[in-house]
Amino acid sequence: VTTAASTPTTVVITHTPAQVARLVDLARSGAVTPVIARRFPLDRIHEAQQALRAPETMGKVVVDLV
Repeated sequence: VTTAASTPTTVVITHTPAQVARLVDLARSGAVTPVIARRFPLDRIHEAQQALRAPETMGKVVVDLV
C-alpha cells in the first residue's frame, strides 16, 4: 500500500483456514495465478530484498534456492 506521500506501508491481512484452502484450490485449478515480478538466484538475495522494498515492484519476488 502506498500513501499519498508515496511512503510504503505494511498491511497484514489474515485469512481463515477455509479461505486459504479455497485459494489453494483456485491456484491448483489454474483459475488464479500469482504475478511474479522478478526472479533471483540465491547469490543475488540482496537484490531480491531491494526489489521487495521498491514501490514499483508489482507482484511476487522469487528467490531460487537451487
